[in-house]
Amino acid sequence: MAKCKTGFPWKFRTNLQADLEEKQFAAGEEVTLMQTWKRHYLVRDTSGHLHNIPKDRIEP
Repeated sequence: MAKCKTGFPWKFRTNLQADLEEKQFAAGEEVTLMQTWKRHYLVRDTSGHLHNIPKDRIEP
């Protein structure tokens, strides 16, 4: 499991037709790394949502 380095707000859509939702990630919150790219991680939060988060906000 990876952890968030700091707390930060994050906006996302559950699908293309949905409205924007906001999630507040907490410092130390555990997330699951699903994929690694050059500057982002694809992570799954505890609610099961997927997010593309910049690498500087996640501690693998």
